[in-house]
Formats: sequence, C-alpha cells, structure tokens
Amino acid sequence: MHPCPKESCKQNCLPVSHGGKVYACVTAMSRDTGISTNAIYKALSKFGSTEICGKARGGRYGNSMPITIGKYSWPSVTAMAKEIGVKRSTIGKQLKHDPNKAMAAVWRWEREKEMSK
Repeated sequence: MHPCPKESCKQNCLPVSHGGKVYACVTAMSRDTGISTNAIYKALSKFGSTEICGKARGGRYGNSMPITIGKYSWPSVTAMAKEIGVKRSTIGKQLKHDPNKAMAAVWRWEREKEMSK
C-alpha cells in the first residue's frame, strides 16, 4: 500500500485502488498518478471506482463525421476549416445557423484556389 503523504489525515484515510495498486488515500493516489483529487472523488461518487480516472471517455473524441459541400468532401469540420483557412468554430456556427454562409466560404476558397494556379 502506498502511504498517505499527509501526516494529519492518517486516521481518516480511506484506501483507494487504481490500476492494481492500493493507495492509503486519495491524495496518495493523486500524487502517484498525476490525476487530480477532484477527478478521483468525482469518479468514486459517480462510478464507484477509480478505474475510469485518467482515461479519455467516448463522446467527444473520435466522433467526427464527413462533410460534403458541393463537389468537395472532408473527413470532418476541422479538416474542412484547416483546408479553406477559416476557424473551426466559425464553420460550426455557420453550419448550425446559416449553411449558405458555409457554402459561400467554400466558394471563396475555390475561387482563390483557382486564381493561385
């Protein structure tokens, strides 16, 4: 068991396990793994385990969808934004509120691309 780094909390420590190791308290686990104490407490209260700590969960990552505007296709909005030289957030707002503006940005990019040849 990894000892508690705080002398004052030795009697109030609750053992915590993570990755096959047992820690004397959340603070000891935090210092050894680099995971914040808040993240550890949240995982314990929400999931009852600390195994979720320090791992990227699904939901935000890897959910990119292909986008096609006119004759052009991109694997994601981010890829589109990088290629046409517009901020990703701008493209996202345009697609949500006024898709014609996103289309206009692609046409502008297309004209610039043709003129630079």
